[in-house]
Amino acid sequence: MAQTEDAIAGGTRVRLAAWAGAVVLVVVGLVVALLLLLGDDGDAAAELDRAFARPIDSADVRVDVELRVDGSPQLPTPLRLRVAGPYRSGASRTIPSLDWNVSFVGSGRNVSTRLVSTGRNAFVVFQGVAYEVGEAEVADTNRRIAAGQTAARPPTLRDLGISPRGWLIESEDRGEEELAGAPVTHYSAGVDVTRLLDEVTRAAERLAPRVGRAPPPRLNAAQRDQVRRVVASATLDAFVGADGRLRRLAVLAPFTVPPENRPRAGGATGGLASISLDLSRLDEPKRIVAPPDVRPIEDLRRQIGPLPPAAP
Repeated sequence: MAQTEDAIAGGTRVRLAAWAGAVVLVVVGLVVALLLLLGDDGDAAAELDRAFARPIDSADVRVDVELRVDGSPQLPTPLRLRVAGPYRSGASRTIPSLDWNVSFVGSGRNVSTRLVSTGRNAFVVFQGVAYEVGEAEVADTNRRIAAGQTAARPPTLRDLGISPRGWLIESEDRGEEELAGAPVTHYSAGVDVTRLLDEVTRAAERLAPRVGRAPPPRLNAAQRDQVRRVVASATLDAFVGADGRLRRLAVLAPFTVPPENRPRAGGATGGLASISLDLSRLDEPKRIVAPPDVRPIEDLRRQIGPLPPAAP
């Protein structure tokens, strides 16, 4: 009986994950759009366009993602992901250099790891052991990046075909504020999530050949309709420094599970996805060094094992 109940509970969690797919898709798209920031008029939309077009050469980065699901006993507490640490652009010649701590809390799990890149090699530190991707593999990626680059600067969202004007709705200048003791201008807007995901997909298609990866599939009509039903709206708040560069972005995306899907989603009725990106200490030197005593990344792959198949 206990095994049967466990199987039912596990099946409910799988179905809940499947019905949350549209929400995850939106969250991933927004995170990608925010991270791509590292890399005409006087109205609010134009100011945001200009801010999004300015590359970030180096910064301390913090990304927070939280997913709260209402009505589900399987997910009584929010899922939280945090990525934090220094970043230095590879100037579109190499992969970026970074040293990021990554932590995930939720669903009874607390997982933390560390991602390190020196531009010439990349590492994953898991449970106190460092694993390297290998200089040869990274060098191959760097050759593809350099071969696809025509300007000596990192690509901006605009270079990749992402224009805030295309997916921001009713942009508004909310005035001057202070952020971490520095003056910033606060802008707010709505987000057309399907148009944003389309633009992020097109950007990924442009980036894929440069790193030797296959482009991601585009949303089909059914997926677009599911996104619209589940995530009807989202809002964005952007804080721009006196130099015209972004200092903070925050996105809120409430979602609703359609009534006919709630029994299969373990009773979940909806919830809220929130994402924030904070950039500080821009243009300051960043000391990023490789971890000692590394092992090959294949050791970690064997330890983790194959990923489970996607939920039907």
